[in-house]
Amino acid sequence: SFLYALRDGGVSLLTPWQTLTRDPPDEHGLMSLKGPTKKTYAAMQFWRFIRPGMVRIGVDVNGTLDAVAFEDAGLAKTAVVLLNRTRDASTVALRLSGRRLTTLESVHLTDATHDCAAVSGRLDPGALTLPPESIATLVLKTGAAA
Repeated sequence: SFLYALRDGGVSLLTPWQTLTRDPPDEHGLMSLKGPTKKTYAAMQFWRFIRPGMVRIGVDVNGTLDAVAFEDAGLAKTAVVLLNRTRDASTVALRLSGRRLTTLESVHLTDATHDCAAVSGRLDPGALTLPPESIATLVLKTGAAA
């Protein structure tokens, strides 16, 4: 819901109505009485990396992924949130229009086995694979177009 509200609804502030749920958690609460839930970690993909002052920019995604992107021009950083709602892994290649990708600073992933966890190892912006039913945030360092 966060991705679609930010991308399609043009909202600038998103406040969850029900934040706490009993344990076991139901589908509405962001947190359970015993701590974070998968929904908490999915929401973290937004609130940890999309910071005040960032501006939403257009993003086109081919295939089955959904995406929203925000830019901090002063810091030359862009945060891209990618959502794979399918039951299959999906590969994405990053291409920036009007900007040059200088560094893929970080990738954080929430899926069945990761909770907004940093993805380590060699990160190839030309071929990133998102696991099934996952959400990932990519933080990019960008520069002027070459």
